[in-house]
Amino acid sequence: MELADGGDFGKFINKSGPFQENQAKLYYAQIICGINHMHSLGIAHRDIKPGNILLRKDTTSLTGDYILLVTDFGLSRIQHHDDQGAIAMNRTVCGT
Repeated sequence: MELADGGDFGKFINKSGPFQENQAKLYYAQIICGINHMHSLGIAHRDIKPGNILLRKDTTSLTGDYILLVTDFGLSRIQHHDDQGAIAMNRTVCGT
């Protein structure tokens, strides 16, 4: 498991104030990529909010930027397809 030493995204937003448009696009692209990856694995998070996104310093960045990590899967569910091909959610995944 990775160490997320930058705190959560909600506190980061409150502390840093509004982002420049370019920075906001980079952060939200990371969040969308994380959600897309979960969906590709059949996982619905169901509790996406700034407090459930943690920040890790990007040591490869010259600007000291962050990598965003989607966390807290306590309300997530695993999707599957039933016999007719419809999406059904049958199990809640507990834990972070």
